[in-house]
Amino acid sequence: MKFTCLDDEKARFSVLRLILISSILFIASCGGSSGGGDDSEGDVNADGFWNGSFKQNGITYNLSSVIYDNKFTGISTEAGTLYSGKVGVDGNKMKGTVDVLLIGGGFDRTTSVSATVIAKKTIEGSTSDASGKSTY
Repeated sequence: MKFTCLDDEKARFSVLRLILISSILFIASCGGSSGGGDDSEGDVNADGFWNGSFKQNGITYNLSSVIYDNKFTGISTEAGTLYSGKVGVDGNKMKGTVDVLLIGGGFDRTTSVSATVIAKKTIEGSTSDASGKSTY
């Protein structure tokens, strides 16, 4: 077996990838519910792995995230940010607060999230905080 030393940026990305993969495996091992029926009778289930993008200050960034049990975790390597927070769904409306952390280290800000959820299909909404508004 051979190990290679990574420069700081590659090492940070490798650590973040390890954390994300570990989180995914942990969530997958927790199981899930197998619901049937019509989502219109209650709250939409937003749990899952989500890949998409968000637009901030006219620039579009990719975002990969996991929502499970009202917890949100995400990463955007293009924006250099990690996301961690709590979200709740009432009907098909999602609201919550998410901390924005810098991949290079440090807390950036807390943002408010509001969105419309179509189970297993889309989440569309916006965030707002002191730095402005982002759409996704």
